[in-house]
Amino acid sequence: MARTAKGMTHSDVVVLVLLGMAAAAGLIVYGRTIGGEGTVPTVAALRKTNAPRRLTESLPPDSTDIAYRWRWFEPYESANFSVTESCFVDWARSRGWRVHAIADGPSKLVSVREPSGWATAIVSDGYVALGPEPGDWGGSAVYDRQAGRAYYTRTPDSD
Repeated sequence: MARTAKGMTHSDVVVLVLLGMAAAAGLIVYGRTIGGEGTVPTVAALRKTNAPRRLTESLPPDSTDIAYRWRWFEPYESANFSVTESCFVDWARSRGWRVHAIADGPSKLVSVREPSGWATAIVSDGYVALGPEPGDWGGSAVYDRQAGRAYYTRTPDSD
């Protein structure tokens, strides 16, 4: 049986390649589940969690009552938080996003953190902000004027 310079047979090489492929596939599947979620009172408190810096630096500094979730390998991040209407509009425009009143269009569905978990809510009075972000990440946010809350999502595909 022929051996490589390192003394391995062809079968040894095939087995090592297959083991490497299986390990890589396992890491990818496991990696898609790595992330986190929670609630914190302020952006400063969010920075003390294991949330990625891209999320902690994305929210308006005046945000309070923040519910968040993120995934490393999907990648995905979402947060909803309390903020004033003017702060939301200024924040969205400072990112170069297009801001539209929801009254100009249909209601929007958003993810909301509730004590029992994440749920969907409808916002029919407020704003929608859409736009690209640096690094090929797109983002969107919806502001609920009645609740005084913003709902923010950012993924590589959203815009």
